[in-house]
Amino acid sequence: MLTAAMDAAKAPQSTIGTPASFAVERTLGRLGKWLRLMGFDTLAELDYPQGEFMRHIGAERIFLTRRERLRDSPGRKTLFIRANDPAEQAVDLIRQAAIRVEDLRPFTRCILCNEKTEAVARSAVPRSVPDYVWNTQTHFSACPKCGRVYWRGSHTERALKKLGDLFTAAGFARDGLMIH
Repeated sequence: MLTAAMDAAKAPQSTIGTPASFAVERTLGRLGKWLRLMGFDTLAELDYPQGEFMRHIGAERIFLTRRERLRDSPGRKTLFIRANDPAEQAVDLIRQAAIRVEDLRPFTRCILCNEKTEAVARSAVPRSVPDYVWNTQTHFSACPKCGRVYWRGSHTERALKKLGDLFTAAGFARDGLMIH
């Protein structure tokens, strides 16, 4: 679980609902991966055959787009993302949706296929991870759909730092971003 000590005066009231789910069109693919990394259920247009994506977006999902013509999609909540840079896109989304650090559940979804990951026994992954990882890690999770294996490494700490930086850039104080 992600925790943070936030300045109560700056803590926004989340507008996304809990748990939030998103749908990102093709121009926001990297933002979609970051949303999955943060633990949000996120459909990505690139995961669907051309022309099929919009039919899979339920009314409960927040649709994210950079395309002007999709900005006012009827029957769904749509957020228009202006930025080109994925980090700036994330900051824009954090501000618009008033996402709070408390809303995050990092590293609980597969960044490839969006399924929730599950803890797996170390004995189940020896051929799925590099030797160094096998020799230095004891806790693993895996995607039940695609089989991708995840572990806490230096990449985890870098991602948590990046998330903290995104919240700081969005104007929300944060301290001690970590996973328990």
